[in-house]
Amino acid sequence: MKTSDYSGGFLLLLLILLIVNAFKGYLGRSDTTRPSDQGGVLVEVAGEVRWPGVYGFSKRPGLQDVVAKAGGIESETPLMLSHQGDVLLDSGSRVEVGEGGERISAGQMSSFYKVTLGIPVSLNSETAEGLTALPGVGRKLAGAIVRERLNRGGFHGLDELLSVEGLGPSMLERIRPYVTM
Repeated sequence: MKTSDYSGGFLLLLLILLIVNAFKGYLGRSDTTRPSDQGGVLVEVAGEVRWPGVYGFSKRPGLQDVVAKAGGIESETPLMLSHQGDVLLDSGSRVEVGEGGERISAGQMSSFYKVTLGIPVSLNSETAEGLTALPGVGRKLAGAIVRERLNRGGFHGLDELLSVEGLGPSMLERIRPYVTM
């Protein structure tokens, strides 16, 4: 066999693998429609749900609403949220559904998701690692922001960031749309 025969076969195999991979998400799924409407409140759903992802809601959803929009629990176990059913989630929340839907926890989505989705990152609660999601903020500057936050007992206004070593007026204007107190 010639080298060109091998390369032609390799390219054909590569093309077949790409096509199979593209359709992999649709194989074996009885319902290929997926809710994707965007709303004012964005919540990430992860874990044992049919369609993990970020979902939009027109108003603050409860845990049951979020799990239902993500296609429900993977297993056939009914979701029991009697003690948590009235918890309303804010934009930027993250819901993790444990195995069989027996354990559900709510927290915050990563700051990298928040910045990408246009959800402000809290300067008073975000970790140094999370602050690196802000445009132009590296590990050193994020550490300086956290140290200044600790020294002040928290920030009360965005202009207080100007006291952070290495953060000037142009950097403040650059990150202003992405942060909140």
